[in-house]
Amino acid sequence: MRWSCVKPAFKLLCLLLTPFVADAATLSFPVTDAPATLDWTGTVTTTEAPIIHLIAEGLFRYEYPSGKLVPAMAESVVKSKDLKKYVFHIRKDAKWSDGRPVYAQDFVESWLRVISPFGTSLYNYYFFDIVHAEDFRKKKISEATKVGIRAPGDHLLEIEFRRPVANWESLTTFWPFYPVRKDMIEKYGGNLWRAGILPSNGPFVADSLEPGKKLSLKRNPHYPRGLSNLETVEVHFEQDAAAILEKYRNGYYAFLPNPKADQVKLYRGKTDLKHPRIYRNHVLVSNALKFPMSNRHFRRAVFRAIDRSRVREAASFPGRVSNGLIPHPLPGSGKPLAPEFNLIQARKSLKDSGLVFGSSFKLRILTRIDPANVSVGKEVQEQLQKGLGINVDLAALHEREFNLFANIFDYDIILVGWSAKVPTPEDFLRPYGKTASNSRLKFESPYFQQWVEEGMQAQRPKDALRAYEQAQKHYLTEEFVMLPLLDEEYSILQHSWVRNLEFNHVALPLVAGVIVDDVPVKKE
Repeated sequence: MRWSCVKPAFKLLCLLLTPFVADAATLSFPVTDAPATLDWTGTVTTTEAPIIHLIAEGLFRYEYPSGKLVPAMAESVVKSKDLKKYVFHIRKDAKWSDGRPVYAQDFVESWLRVISPFGTSLYNYYFFDIVHAEDFRKKKISEATKVGIRAPGDHLLEIEFRRPVANWESLTTFWPFYPVRKDMIEKYGGNLWRAGILPSNGPFVADSLEPGKKLSLKRNPHYPRGLSNLETVEVHFEQDAAAILEKYRNGYYAFLPNPKADQVKLYRGKTDLKHPRIYRNHVLVSNALKFPMSNRHFRRAVFRAIDRSRVREAASFPGRVSNGLIPHPLPGSGKPLAPEFNLIQARKSLKDSGLVFGSSFKLRILTRIDPANVSVGKEVQEQLQKGLGINVDLAALHEREFNLFANIFDYDIILVGWSAKVPTPEDFLRPYGKTASNSRLKFESPYFQQWVEEGMQAQRPKDALRAYEQAQKHYLTEEFVMLPLLDEEYSILQHSWVRNLEFNHVALPLVAGVIVDDVPVKKE
């Protein structure tokens, strides 16, 4: 019996009586590039995040659409009065996809792997409030037992901090804090991260991979499924916007994340079009230790020669011109802090730099190959060539190549998009400080870090925002080492036969509780 043919009253009764639906459903959606890795304690970016978010889970998670922080692998947390010690109680019914319980020691070993001197995670600095975590990372101590992460019991996880920290549990919603299995790493080594081998503690398990085409996920039998009838998720790797839209129209894709601006116009006023709130901005970051970006006058010339309103018009996604590094509508995003477009002043600064470029010179801008970055990058390239008369090379690369060149700082300017890993103002400043392992900014200044730390430790929100404002002014209009371009306004197209689909603050699809009602015949 086909689920779409069941009478509504009987269908409702079925949903109320059992968490399983007669006809298991498959949900398909596209992403712009294949994941470079599935190791969420390694070098994972927002390219891999939509997949990681389906196969792994931390101690806490954000619930949507409410945005409420709720327990996940943990059932509760107890904090000391001085906020320098947290004890997480791990759910005793939490299990991995192979049936083994999730233990507190899994978190200890996973987090030590992230902060290890040999760890590859770009986000190890998120752990540095933990006692001796930074010292362990920087080889100032060699004994992992001195780090303030312990498991005094199978389901007790104890964390000690070097200073009072409020709401630290919110960080555990971020993928470097998800657990991995040390026993499986020892057994499989680098092969562990392959589909069909990698165990999951999230709602789905990576089942099979068709290289360059798609990754298939199947339901984790040990993860609560509620009323969802979703059994399989297919993540397709595709960049052709027209082909993607056609497959969405034919019902092949259940939803289309972040459609192009012209596609959004086609669906304006229709129920398919939705606008979940996200926090994401697009920023130009200089390699200020490399010639010619090491010249302050030249940096000023470059960033004042860019008309950001024209960048907004050229972007393949809807957005607003950024006021600063903190995107709308987070606190601290209202005051204009970024340098304004002024071509006359830009040309004067170029002259003041004393630099003269021959025809063989090229300013290298590095970015990822996805359509959003390419549309912005091409407009920036064209403006700099016309406005300043310099040659500009735009290198738009796939994830593996991008990470390679970014990690060796083989660029003059890098175009990056930053999504709030935790939805707070400071999350958009920390990646550019001296402790950040993933900072694409090569610039030495003690002041920015000082103001960010001051803001993070402030007791009153207005004092924190005042410190964050000073930090931004220093980078944006004193040193001209960065230029925030656009705050992204996210859109999705979603079929009416997909229910309970939500997107979080990083624009990651939350599909664990999805119910697919009337599945159309898929047409590729």
